[in-house]
Amino acid sequence: MRIVAALRQDSFILGEPTKAATLSVFSRCAQHQINASDLTIFLEQFWELHQVEDAEALPNSDTIIRFLRRYS
Repeated sequence: MRIVAALRQDSFILGEPTKAATLSVFSRCAQHQINASDLTIFLEQFWELHQVEDAEALPNSDTIIRFLRRYS
């Protein structure tokens, strides 16, 4: 699974909690606990997180906190 391999890299710009939540979402998807529509929404929000200008401040931001509340 290439996605899991990519998430197992030493560096994850969004921080370790977001990395764990992302792996959890993909795991639930593989177990058919998340439908395609919800996965699409997750991926859109995940992509938006990567579009910020100050990536270094992102792991401690309110945006990440809201993301983690939704997907952890």
